Amino acid sequence: MRMLAILCGFVLGMVGTQALAASAALVVANGTYADGSQIDGVDAIVAAASAFAGSDVDLEVVEDATRPAITEALGRFAEKPAELETRLVILAGKFVRTGRETYLLAQGAEVGDVWGAVRGGVPVSEVLDFLSGGASQGVLFLASPQGEAEEIAPGLMGGIAMLDIPADVTVIRGAPERIAALMPEVLRPGSALAQRIRAGTAQGDISDDTEPTVSADDLTDGDPTADEIEEAFWRLTEVQDDAAGYRAYLDRYGDGPHAREAQARLAALADTADGPRLREAALGLDPAARRAVQRNLVLLGDGTGGVDGIFGPGTRTAIRSWQSANDLPPTGFLDSDQIATLEAQSASRAADLEAEEQGRLEAERQEEAAYWRETGEGRDIDGLEAFLERYPQGRYAAKARERLSDLRDARIDTDGMSKEEQDMWQAARDAGTIAAYEAYANAYPRGRYANRVRQELAALRLASNAPPGDSDAAAAEAELGLTPLTRRAVEDRLVALDLAPGAVDGTFDAETRDALRRYQEGLGVPVTGYLDAGTARRLLTDSVTQ
Repeated sequence: MRMLAILCGFVLGMVGTQALAASAALVVANGTYADGSQIDGVDAIVAAASAFAGSDVDLEVVEDATRPAITEALGRFAEKPAELETRLVILAGKFVRTGRETYLLAQGAEVGDVWGAVRGGVPVSEVLDFLSGGASQGVLFLASPQGEAEEIAPGLMGGIAMLDIPADVTVIRGAPERIAALMPEVLRPGSALAQRIRAGTAQGDISDDTEPTVSADDLTDGDPTADEIEEAFWRLTEVQDDAAGYRAYLDRYGDGPHAREAQARLAALADTADGPRLREAALGLDPAARRAVQRNLVLLGDGTGGVDGIFGPGTRTAIRSWQSANDLPPTGFLDSDQIATLEAQSASRAADLEAEEQGRLEAERQEEAAYWRETGEGRDIDGLEAFLERYPQGRYAAKARERLSDLRDARIDTDGMSKEEQDMWQAARDAGTIAAYEAYANAYPRGRYANRVRQELAALRLASNAPPGDSDAAAAEAELGLTPLTRRAVEDRLVALDLAPGAVDGTFDAETRDALRRYQEGLGVPVTGYLDAGTARRLLTDSVTQ
C-alpha cells in the first residue's frame, strides 16, 4: 500500500495550512425516492453534515430534492466567492450513467430510458465544472452503494461512469457510511485528510485501474518523498491523459523528468477530436459566463432549453447549430474567438431588434394619431366610440374616455332613451360590475350605450382574469397601450423562445399568460403573466428564456 499512500497524499488537492476554514459546502442527500426505493446510509451523510454547523463553513443541505431544486442550490453555490479556501460538494443517492456521463437522480426522475435520466438527473460533469476554476481546490464526494452496475435500460447503467475530472478538483467516491465518516475529518485541523487535500492537484483511480476517481475506502496514511510524489503524479497524469492533467503536471513540475513528454502530449491532444472540448474547458467559463453564452444563442434564434449556466444537450445542440450557420466545425464546444464572435453577433441582433421595435412603435403612434384626427379629436360621441373601439389602450384612450363620459353625461336625459333604459344604464354605471353591465346589454342589445357597455365589459373581464394579487400588474400592462400589432410581436417572440403562447393573434389569452409567466420565471423577475415596460422591452430585444 506504499504507492497507495503516495497517491492519496497528493490526489486530494491544494487547500492551505488551515483545515478548510472559510469554505462553502453543499450537501445533496437523496435517500428516499418516489418509487419507494431507499439508499442506505444517506441519513448518515445528513447527520455528519452537522459537523459543519459550528465551523467557519457556509453550509446548505438539500434533502430528497427535485432536479430544479438541486439546480437552484448549485446556482447559489456557484455564486460563492472564488477566493474561498475550499469548495465542497457532497452528492449522495442513486447514480446512473450513459456512456461517459454520470447523473445523480433527483426526485421524480423516470429512468425508463436514457432521456429519462437526462431529464431527471443532475450531470456530475456540470458539478465538476462548478467546482473548477476557483482560487483553491474543489472537492466532490460521491456517496453511493456499491454493486450498481446493472443495466436499467438500453444504454443506461447504474453506478458512476469514468469522470473527466479537472486538475483543480478532487473526487472521493465511496459508500455513504464511509463518506459520512470522512466528512468531519475535512474540518478537523491537522487531520490526514485535510493535509492530503493541500498536497497536490492531479487525479487518479485507486479502486479501479481505469476510472480517474479516488475511492474513499482506499484512503490510507503515508509519508511519501518528493520524488515519489512526482513520479506518482506523472503516472496518474498518464492514466487521466487529458490536457488539464498535463497542464497541472507542468504547472507543478515545469522542469521535472517528464516535462518534455507532457508538452508533447499536450500538443498531440490539441489536434485530436477531443481538442475542442479541451479548449473550452481551458477557458474556465463560470456559470455567469455560461448563462451569457446561452442568452446570446437564444437571441440569435438557437434555443438552448434554458438559461441556467449548465451546458447540457440542449445547449450543445444550439452551439452546433450556430457553428454550422457560421461555417465553423459543428463540434458543440466553443473557443475564445467563437465566444467573441457570438457576443458581437448577439449585440448586433439586439440593436436591430431595438431599432425594429422603435420603428414599429413610432409607426403605431403615427397611425393612432392619424385616426384620432380622422375621428374628430374628441369632438363627438360617435368619433370617440370609433376611436376607442380600435385603440382601447392607446395614447389618447384615457383622454377619449374622459371626454366620452362628459358628452354622454350631458346627453343622458336628451337622447330619447326610455325611462327604463335610463334607469338601467344609471344602475350599471353606479354598480360598475360585470353583472350590472351584462344586465343592460341583455335588455338593450341595440341600446344607446351598447358600444360603451361592450368596452366596459371588456375592461372588467380583462381585470377579472388576473390572478389574486396581480391586479396591479394587469393595470400596469394596460397603461402600456399595447396595440394588436405589438401584442402579435410579443407572441412571435414567445413562439421563437419555445414558450408555447398559443395562437399569434394579438390576443393575450390564458396560454399567452402562461407563456409570459414561464418567460418571467426564467428571467428572475416577479412572475405575474403580465407585461411591464421593462419586461416588454427585454422580451423584444434580449430574449431570455428559462
